[in-house]
Amino acid sequence: MKKNAISVTLMSSLLFAVGCGGGGSSNSGGGSSGSSQGISGSYEFVATSNTTSGSTTLIEANLSANGAQSSASGPSQVQTATRLNGVWYVNGACSSSSPGQNSITGTVSGSSITLTFNEGGNTFTGQGTLNGTTVSGTYSGTNSNCSDSGTFTGAQVPNLAGTFSGVLNFPSGSDQVTATLTEGTGYGLTVQTTLSGADNGSFTFSGSAVANVMFVSGSVNGNPFSLFGYFDSTGTYTGTPNSIQVFDDNLVDGVYANYGLLVKGDGLGSVTALKITPQSGNVAVNVPSIPFFAYATVAGDSTPIDVSPTATWTTSDPTNITINVPTTTGVGVTFTAGSATPPGEVVTITATYVTTTTLTATATLTVNQ
Repeated sequence: MKKNAISVTLMSSLLFAVGCGGGGSSNSGGGSSGSSQGISGSYEFVATSNTTSGSTTLIEANLSANGAQSSASGPSQVQTATRLNGVWYVNGACSSSSPGQNSITGTVSGSSITLTFNEGGNTFTGQGTLNGTTVSGTYSGTNSNCSDSGTFTGAQVPNLAGTFSGVLNFPSGSDQVTATLTEGTGYGLTVQTTLSGADNGSFTFSGSAVANVMFVSGSVNGNPFSLFGYFDSTGTYTGTPNSIQVFDDNLVDGVYANYGLLVKGDGLGSVTALKITPQSGNVAVNVPSIPFFAYATVAGDSTPIDVSPTATWTTSDPTNITINVPTTTGVGVTFTAGSATPPGEVVTITATYVTTTTLTATATLTVNQ
């Protein structure tokens, strides 16, 4: 079966549906002593083939856990693509009986994890080690249309959030775009955009996220748009750290049109420092904490700026602590401890802000006894 490819000349792209290289899975609880907890949340896995030179597969997954078991299934939960010699292959470089119908299952036992990835009918198994929210190991699979083996890594990724800007080249012409992403519960995604150029005005897109991949739709001046994008925190595939490559989600002559690149940042200029206020706080189980704010110090400006809505927030206990990020400044970020949170636990809160540089700040949150 012929696969649809995205040429490297369209920029190293965005991807979806798996390649002939192995499987991965995700984890939000570390491998530690005591009862094992399956991995859950948004994960990106990178599988590197030892069989086919130059073959790398990205596996994006929204995993659910039930005890020690983890799973994700279908396009709304698993998206993959294989990069082979500079070309991305949607649904993988191998023929499969059900392209795009991918699934992942996993079992955690202590610090060990066993994974099974089904790429549209081609099955790969992996054995790995779990260390906090990262996974590494080896995979293999023998299928009539696709046999492969290699190594893989996996890491939990934060929600898609923040403000991105850049020029996108739509069929109607070029626009300077500012887009603010908010990922809510259930991986729902809202994108508030401001366009100036060929199109002018503010427009809202909505859809969903699968780890670092986004699918949104909406209309611009009455014209419908369906877009997908890939967020690359390191710049390995887009060439620019903390950027989103944006594509038309409609296949034309075997190619997804590349609209351009959006880069994270609020246009604040040179940010020299980041601080979380307050530096510490307490929280009761199932009750939101006091608000925490991330303030950026900009060169030449003595007044810190509230960047809480566009900073990326994480905690040292993503399994039990829920993060509530506002969409506007002046509100602050709150944290809710679930009923399973150990009393007395001291949780580290981290805010990361990206502009011309990447800055981080930390604070602590103590769960009441």
